[in-house]
Amino acid sequence: MFGLRADLLDSWFDPFHKNNTDARFGLMWIGRPKSVGNVTLASTNPADNPIIDPQYLAHPDDMEALLYGYKKYVDLFENSSLNTPLYYKPVPGCESLEFKSDDYYRCVIRSLTGTVYHHVGSCALGKVVDNSLKVIGIDGLRVIDASVMPRLPNGNTQAATIMLGEKGSDLVIADM
Repeated sequence: MFGLRADLLDSWFDPFHKNNTDARFGLMWIGRPKSVGNVTLASTNPADNPIIDPQYLAHPDDMEALLYGYKKYVDLFENSSLNTPLYYKPVPGCESLEFKSDDYYRCVIRSLTGTVYHHVGSCALGKVVDNSLKVIGIDGLRVIDASVMPRLPNGNTQAATIMLGEKGSDLVIADM
């Protein structure tokens, strides 16, 4: 679901996942990532898939924010009433790094970073569409979806997307 590689997870949790052993697995995301990806057309053929480059972790502040969060997460589990140590087997691909070091955690983050597919901004308000959600420079075309959000909301995009749909339908009706 999150784009994590099953082969990496199988290798990392072997043999525990085969024995129905209890485990904790934490997920964290950056609420407001600074990394910005892009979508470009592959060709003039509308049937061709676009080229999507999300540029995950391209901005160094994103890695440092996740590193800070990861260390807090480990501290919470190991130094609170939960008293649960970090899984001691290094993540595949990070074995050569000192366990629990910042470099090890950065490797883990690069290896296990995923997405919840809440991308926005490819038709950003003020850049691609105007305040009536009309595509700038093209008559009769509007974009009414999450792509008009210039920045990711600090939460799930569903409510904001529903609001955009409602507002967009009102704008279309008003222009009839």
